[in-house]
Amino acid sequence: MDSPLVNKLEEMQRSRQERMKKMVEKLHALGLNGVDFDEVCAKTRSDAVGRLHLAKLLVEKKYVTSIDAAFEKYLAEGARAYFPKFQQTAF
Repeated sequence: MDSPLVNKLEEMQRSRQERMKKMVEKLHALGLNGVDFDEVCAKTRSDAVGRLHLAKLLVEKKYVTSIDAAFEKYLAEGARAYFPKFQQTAF
């Protein structure tokens, strides 16, 4: 089914994935080359990948000691690997 709502939801989904790719690229630029987009996606049961999934991977790979530390150092707004999220607009 092709509707404005479905199209908007698909756009938002693509945006989430692109945002995650940008954050992974920023982490690579910071020397955290062991982080892979596909690994982040594997942390979720859907295509709705987010910063929490990336934070869990950073802990798992021992780049940080906790999820809070991942956000403080890399993922919070203004942090080194942060990338702004999709801005919702009316359709």
